[in-house]
Amino acid sequence: RSEYLAGLWRDSLLRDLLWERCLYRDRQILGPEPSGHPRGYRAPSWSWASTDFAINFMTSSNAEPLVQVVECTITLKDKTLLPFGPVIDGSLVLRTRWLLHPCKKHTERPHGRRKTTQLQSRRTEQSSHTIDQENSDDKDSLLSSTRRNPELCDATFDCEDDIEAEDLWILPILRQHHTIAMSGLILRVARIEQHTQRKPSVLYRRVGSWVAYRYNRGLKGLGVSDEWYEITLI
Repeated sequence: RSEYLAGLWRDSLLRDLLWERCLYRDRQILGPEPSGHPRGYRAPSWSWASTDFAINFMTSSNAEPLVQVVECTITLKDKTLLPFGPVIDGSLVLRTRWLLHPCKKHTERPHGRRKTTQLQSRRTEQSSHTIDQENSDDKDSLLSSTRRNPELCDATFDCEDDIEAEDLWILPILRQHHTIAMSGLILRVARIEQHTQRKPSVLYRRVGSWVAYRYNRGLKGLGVSDEWYEITLI
């Protein structure tokens, strides 16, 4: 196979990014949902190796990528164990035209003995760059968004600590035209690095994943930039 990157493979990296916490196995509910992040550094937040729970992968091989991988680096504690040793650092740089969209928890709905979380936009004003995925042959055509902040997507959080956060952002990663309209990552700002000769760098961490179906009206409010830009995840 291709290069191993803290539990993910380079040749399927975008699909591998969209893992989610596994709630069921053989129709049985797994243990309690994690309420906090594991102690100590294990792997970058975008890798399932940073977690304590079983996972599922969300997407199929025929999904259309909405981002490009610019760079993915992993630093091992012991380089003689390459590529499977303990990880002490890692980063992923993605290039996209899709704008990070601010969101927050909208509601929770019963799902067996658990609940599923829906997110809604934090924006209330009219958006100038939005996507119509149902009525246009042009995948990047523009639409106006709704003011009522309908549901954006169904979310699965990596731990409960982040569910109530007011600084959530969603980033589209893949699009499937027959079943799921879009899927992507839920992010929060990890830190901001200052530079003397250029603008500060914002580094993000993954806190969950999401899927959005064609009936999610809020999906039409996702924006597209005229220019490509880069996002760094750690």
